[in-house]
Amino acid sequence: MNGLSTHFVWTNRGKESLCLDIKTSKGQTIVHSLLEKADICIQNLLPGATSKLGLSSAQLRSKYPQLISCTISGYGPKGPYQHKKAYDLLVQSESGLLSVTGTEQEPVKVCYLF
Repeated sequence: MNGLSTHFVWTNRGKESLCLDIKTSKGQTIVHSLLEKADICIQNLLPGATSKLGLSSAQLRSKYPQLISCTISGYGPKGPYQHKKAYDLLVQSESGLLSVTGTEQEPVKVCYLF
């Protein structure tokens, strides 16, 4: 669909996107105006990044008591990889999942449908 993968279209149907630089004051203003009206905030930034920006779950709960806040970490809050970035294809590779999908010549990423 218009240069987008089927997986992307299926998993993002009906979603709207907004690209912000939340390190800038303009980006912060926009984020906070969205959070005032939001029900849920889910973030998966590098561990510790939200605290530096004033957007940690604790900081958000204090400012927006109605907000449900969720922090996702690919490797968890403790352990040797706690500060590593994680994304779907990397985790599928590291876990060995790619070794059992597709063929040896052409591994295929698992697609999750919701």
